[in-house]
Amino acid sequence: MNNLFLDTIDIILVGNGFDLANNYKTSYNDFVTSKFFDELINNDLAKFIKAKQIIQNWVDVEMEIAEYSNNLYDEYKGNIPIEINEKFEKEFDEVCIALNNFIIDAETRTYHTTNPYMEELVEKWLFRLQEENKNAFIVSFNYLKGEYRYFSKTTLHQKLFVHNNPIPIHGTVSAFENRIVLGVDETNLKHSQYNFLLKSLNKNTKTKGYFTYIGKADRIILFGCSLGDTDYRYYSPLFKNVQNKKYEIYCYGEEEYLKIRQRINKYAGDYKDLFYEQNEVLFYDSSMNDYPIICHHP
Repeated sequence: MNNLFLDTIDIILVGNGFDLANNYKTSYNDFVTSKFFDELINNDLAKFIKAKQIIQNWVDVEMEIAEYSNNLYDEYKGNIPIEINEKFEKEFDEVCIALNNFIIDAETRTYHTTNPYMEELVEKWLFRLQEENKNAFIVSFNYLKGEYRYFSKTTLHQKLFVHNNPIPIHGTVSAFENRIVLGVDETNLKHSQYNFLLKSLNKNTKTKGYFTYIGKADRIILFGCSLGDTDYRYYSPLFKNVQNKKYEIYCYGEEEYLKIRQRINKYAGDYKDLFYEQNEVLFYDSSMNDYPIICHHP
C-alpha cells in the first residue's frame, strides 16, 4: 500500500462539520461568542464581525473579513490611505491570533472527545480502501488535529494514506506563533493592498499534492465542508469539467443540502447539468446517525 503510482485514489476532504460532529465546539459562532473574541476591545474589524453575528445569530468570519475589506475600498474609492491599510492588517492579525488561542482552548477542553457513529463511518471508508487496494489523500480544512485520531489509529491505517496523515490545508494551531490560515480567495478581493488576506499567499498553507491528486481521484468524499467562496481555488476544480467520478457528499440536513447544491452549481458553472449526468453523486444526511441518502444522481 501507500503506492503513489496507483492510477486512482480516493480523496477525503473534511471541514469544520467534521469537528462539530465529533463534539468539538469550534464553529465561527463559537469563536465570536467566546472570551477570546471579546478581548478584541479596540479592534474595528472584530466589532464589524460581532455586529453581523448579533444580527444574524451566526457568522462566517472569512466572508465578513472580505466584506469589511471591500467596504474600505468603496469608502475610499480605491485610494486607501497607508495608515488605514496598516491598521486593518494589524487588526486582522489580532483576529487570527485570537482564533488560534480559541482553537487551542477548545481542543484542550474537549480532548479525547469521540463520536462512535463517526468512528464507524471512518472505519467504513478505511475498510473500503483495503478492499479495493487503494490509497487515499486526506485533506483537513480544520485547525486542530482531532480527526487524526480517526484516520491514523494504527500503522496499517497510515499506510492507506498518501503522506500518511491528513494534510492541514489551513495550517494548524501553535502555542508559540500564529500558524493558522484565515483569509479569503482572490475572487473575494477588490484591491491588491489586501493581499495579506489571501490564503494562497500565506506561508502556512499546505497544498502539496492537492491539485495533482484531484485529477487522480475516482472517488471524492466531502464531510462537513460548506464549500464557501473563500476556498474557491480548492473547491472549483472538484466540480468543473470532471467526469466518471463518484462523489459522496455529507450535508447536515435538508437545508444545508440545498445550500451545497447551489454552491456546486456555482463552481461547476455552465457544466452544472453535465456534472450530474457524467458523474455518480450521492448526498447523505449527516444529521442522522445512519447517514441516509438525501439524493442520488444519476
